[in-house]
Amino acid sequence: MKTIDIVAYKRTDLGKGSARQLRKKALLPCVLYGGKSHLHLYMNMAEANDFIYTPEVFFIKVKVGEAHYTCIVKDLQFHPVNGFPLHVDLLQIFDDKSIQMHIPIRSVGSSVGVAKGGALLKKVRKISVFALPKDIPAFIDVDVSGLDLGQTAKVKDVVAANYVIQENLSMPLITIGIPRALRSKVNEATKAE
Repeated sequence: MKTIDIVAYKRTDLGKGSARQLRKKALLPCVLYGGKSHLHLYMNMAEANDFIYTPEVFFIKVKVGEAHYTCIVKDLQFHPVNGFPLHVDLLQIFDDKSIQMHIPIRSVGSSVGVAKGGALLKKVRKISVFALPKDIPAFIDVDVSGLDLGQTAKVKDVVAANYVIQENLSMPLITIGIPRALRSKVNEATKAE
């Protein structure tokens, strides 16, 4: 799993007004949870964009003064109109404690159905896994090489290594859709049989 290094600074003034002033200076207010007490911090917006606008999952190493914290993004808040980030909540992680994270899925292999003209459709973008931080994968690979037209890869088809998938086993992940042009041909072939 990739790691991003961020430098953050402690906030002395709390509240909406001080947070608004930080945002005007291109600084992002944040809170770090998970330790003995939570820390109110702020960081440079340009550095925060590295993990905010990326679909991959990262561990974030936050340096506050002389202290270093390894964490993940717990929650992001965006402005409802312009879409700019308003606030981020970080959760400190520890090597000996398992965590739950939403990991993106990606298809692996060449599908038979796609070769026949079908469309590969992702039903979900991320699935929840539970594991120690060292065992958290960057992606969950879903093998689609055996999928024909109209077939679906489900959670039960994923081979989990050192992590537990926290989803219903019958949940569909990727389907090979049948376009309209092919659908009529498939129906005709089925009737002929």
